This record gives sequence, structure tokens and C-alpha cells, in this order.
Amino acid sequence: MTDFDEKLRQMATAEDTPVPDGFDARLADTLSGLPGGARRLRRGLRIALIAACLCAAVVGTTMAVSPTMREYLAKFWGLFLPYTQDIDDVTYVSDGIEVKVISAMADGTMAKVYIQARDLEGDRLYDGMGSSCSLHRKGHPSGPSKPSTGGSCRCVAFDEETGIALIEVYAWGPYSSGAADMELFIGGFSPEEDGEPSFGGGYTIPLQIELLERRAFQVHTKLTAVDLDGTQLDDVVMESFEISPIGLAAAGSSGSDYSHISIRVHLEDGTVRSANFASSNATSYADGTVFEWGAYWDFPEPLDDIDAVTGVTFGTWYIPIYEDGTVGEGYQLSG
Repeated sequence: MTDFDEKLRQMATAEDTPVPDGFDARLADTLSGLPGGARRLRRGLRIALIAACLCAAVVGTTMAVSPTMREYLAKFWGLFLPYTQDIDDVTYVSDGIEVKVISAMADGTMAKVYIQARDLEGDRLYDGMGSSCSLHRKGHPSGPSKPSTGGSCRCVAFDEETGIALIEVYAWGPYSSGAADMELFIGGFSPEEDGEPSFGGGYTIPLQIELLERRAFQVHTKLTAVDLDGTQLDDVVMESFEISPIGLAAAGSSGSDYSHISIRVHLEDGTVRSANFASSNATSYADGTVFEWGAYWDFPEPLDDIDAVTGVTFGTWYIPIYEDGTVGEGYQLSG
């Protein structure tokens, strides 16, 4: 390791809570295996990775993170850990519940945040408790004529020793947004998993999440082919799509079967990567005519070099991507 790496390691081991067993080995393995394409993380991937691996090993002044919670966080991020960023000094207290934002990841469409909650006055928090929160772009328009933002919020882990709950917050849309300013609304917590929030909420936390690099393409193409399972795509009109290391977003002006479209990303070395459908929304007139829609597919593993993408298949409809970043005419793949 470099002197900088060693300094960070010593800072972590000097804390009251020790670095988890095997930390050095896992960090060295991850650093040695970094792909060249990942260098595009704006703040330097090596530093970002070390900071993420030391998430709360270098603890804040408000809430220390236990080794158990640290291991949970590493587990949930998995291979996407190098693409996350630590969130510092964002702590709020309401009704005796202390909430701290600790880690985040976002591209132009999807955002994911982990927060910690601790009861300063009792033991109202527990594994599987009810939690209500939402994440959205700051200033995102709302109303019946605008696409809505989808998402989820759930308690994913609880540390009995410290009484700290780990909350996972997802958000999708609006699509192809360049806004880095986010707002996290904490609705509160409840004794029942599906109950209405009854304590510790009612406020909004401003966040600024650094967006991952994306490649955006204007296509305006009609997907007249069938999907891999034989489903007719019903003339879905796609206006644009964009690719990030964590997912692919598409937006269009008509069509109703976009949620069934299978996505495959073709790379210059000949490999093909699939993406999983995550979320979609559509805005319709009163007669049911769709005039705006968006969909998002996430990658099971990071797509480390987005510049290596040479084409994308939507169902059986292939759109080539050239070296200069332009796209060609789409066509149906044979076989």
C-alpha cells in the first residue's frame, strides 16, 4: 500500500471499534482488481473506494458505527461499493430519534441511500420495524401531467448491541436528470412493519449526491421487434436512452410494453451483459393515451467501462453504438 493507504488504515485501527477481520486483505484484493474504465469516478476511484471501505471506521462525532453494521453495509453494496460515496455531517434528531445519512449512490435516474436511525430516549426501534421515507430530485415537478418518482424505503438490518437500525432508500426517476441536489423526506417510524409512521419524522434532509458518469443517446426509434420471450413490443417509440456503470434508463413517447423489454448490452470484447428491469412509469391522457414514459434496468454487476459499449439490444431490436458516440439505425437480430 502507499503511505496514504497506510495512513487511512492506521486511522481506522485507532478507533474504538476495530476494523473487521480480513479488512486489509479484502481491500488489497479489491484495489488490485480495479478495471481501467472505473477511473472515471470524478474524485478518484482509489480514494473513493478506500473511503467507502472505511465507511464509519473513521467515525463521526454524532453516531459511531458498530463493526456489525459496517459489515451489513458492505454486504448490501456488494460489488457496487467502489461507486458509492460517504455522506458526512448529515444528522437530524426528531422526537428522540437520531437519523444519520451515511452512504449513497446515484446516476441520472436511480438513487440509493443508506441511513442509520437510533433511539436516544428508549427502545422503539427494532429489526423489521416500519419506516417511511422518500428520496427525490430537488425541484422535481409533480402533478398529473408529470412523470412520478417511484421508490422504496425499508429497514434492512438492526444492531442489537448499539440499537442502530440501517434503513435502505431507493428512488427511480425522473429519467435522464442531471440534477445532483436531492431531498430525503423522513416520514417517521412505526411499531408495525406496515403501520403508519407515529414517531421520529416529519422533516426533509437536503442531500447532494455526486452522479456517476453516463453516456446519453438520442435515438427516436420504433421497437417493432418481439421480446426474447416472444412478447410483441407493440410499436414502443423510444426517444432516448443512457447508460451508467449501474444501470440503463430509457425514455419514450408511446408504447405500453416497455416494462417487459429484455435488455442486453454488447461490449467491444464480444461479451454481452444483461440488465434486470427495475422500475417504470408513464403519464397518460384521460383517454388512456400514453404520451411520456420512462423505464430503468439495473446491472447485476457494475459495468465498469461504459465506453466499451458497442450496442444495446432491446428485446430483439439491436441499436449499434459507434466509436464517436453516435448510434446507427436499429434492426432486428436474426436467430
